Amino acid sequence: TMCGWAKITRRASQFQYWGLENAESNAIVYLLMGYQDNGGVGFEISTSGGVSAAFASSPTNESWFFWAITNQGTGASDFKGYWRYMDDTSWKTATATGVNFTTALMTLGNDSWNEWCNAAFSHVKIYSAALTQGELYTEMLAASPIRLTNLDIWSPLLNTGDISDYSGNSRHWTSVGSLSTEESPPIFVLLDLVTYTITINDVSLSEDNNI
Repeated sequence: TMCGWAKITRRASQFQYWGLENAESNAIVYLLMGYQDNGGVGFEISTSGGVSAAFASSPTNESWFFWAITNQGTGASDFKGYWRYMDDTSWKTATATGVNFTTALMTLGNDSWNEWCNAAFSHVKIYSAALTQGELYTEMLAASPIRLTNLDIWSPLLNTGDISDYSGNSRHWTSVGSLSTEESPPIFVLLDLVTYTITINDVSLSEDNNI
């Protein structure tokens, strides 16, 4: 699973993808999400041999959305793509044939064919497991990972100098091109529930509060 927040600033080229690939240059096996044909086909997932599946609708430029791609097996619907806005009530989904391969390149905002995006990415999480829609929804709401099992990479990408992996696996990103800091997506920060007690005129009052 590869998931996170994104905002497309503008459609920059004919093809604009990000995801997982089997080579650092001109990969022939891949699991990607993005755009084809600069507006003709729209938002889609794409994999080896030109197999692709378009979503029913595409994200609006300059609007933050949560996205995810998962792959589990090599069946006709094992590669899944998801996206939604924070206030949506359901996922937009697409399915295609899954593939198995050893990942040589993982990208955000570009691919091995140099089909770059003019976009922002934030709070990216990568797992060596296929998360369910319910788990993806939970991760969408939280800045830090809720599921820790199988977590490979966690990158908040809070500013142009923050390309680190905070999962503990030290799988840091390499930046190419010009980066800029954007306003954060509409993500919730989950804080601990605390209890405090005050005493007034020998009467003890206890209250639970979220802070």
